[in-house]
Amino acid sequence: VMDQGHVVMQGKPEEILKHEEELIRLKLDIPNALKFRNELKRYGIETKKVLTLERLVDEVCQLKSKI
Repeated sequence: VMDQGHVVMQGKPEEILKHEEELIRLKLDIPNALKFRNELKRYGIETKKVLTLERLVDEVCQLKSKI
């Protein structure tokens, strides 16, 4: 990831996306799955940090089955 011509982060996408706040600060977008996960978290629903909506649906279904 570059910012004004300087490397500020490097690594695999999974590693870089762990730094959501920094990416947002750099005005970069994060995957919809992370945005939706953040909304769930606001309502007290904790899930694993996943990068795809499909995996997030799996996580939510697993939570539901534990209720």
